[in-house]
Amino acid sequence: MYIHLIGLGGLLKTPSIKLRRVLCMAIANSYDAEQDAFIINGRPCRLTLEDVAHITGMPCYGKKHVPSNLDDNMELWKKLKDRNDTKITFKGLLAKMKGDNTPNFVRPFVLYTIGKYVCRTKEEYVDNKYIGIVRNVETIKGTNLEQLTLDYLMDSVKNFVNGEAILEGNLTWYY
Repeated sequence: MYIHLIGLGGLLKTPSIKLRRVLCMAIANSYDAEQDAFIINGRPCRLTLEDVAHITGMPCYGKKHVPSNLDDNMELWKKLKDRNDTKITFKGLLAKMKGDNTPNFVRPFVLYTIGKYVCRTKEEYVDNKYIGIVRNVETIKGTNLEQLTLDYLMDSVKNFVNGEAILEGNLTWYY
């Protein structure tokens, strides 16, 4: 129920997608920064918010997320961080979600979703910069997770092409 109320009900219908990591790397390597597009068969192709919406099932509306200052969210961070760690771990978020039928389920669920699907990394924790999204449960629905997804993916592609990092994915892509 809460998942639908915050606008993430479409995630429950996300189809299983199987793309090969080698294919994803080849596509990433086709990125041309001057055209801000992937060059496929000599033609520029850009990912759009609508593409992300079709893949993830998340709504494509709301305001763009601006990372917040951790100092502004320190009390919330203390509630959400893993009690055995100094980070907001996926394991800790799962523990906070289990058996909780109240709106308190929403914050850990949204952060888990961001860390595992929207801004996915190989780390076992969620970056603190996303705490501001869950600060006010009523405004979570107003966050444009499509834009966050697309921006994160494109930043990852640009870093990968520049040799700065491994290719990180955020659309349930790597199998």
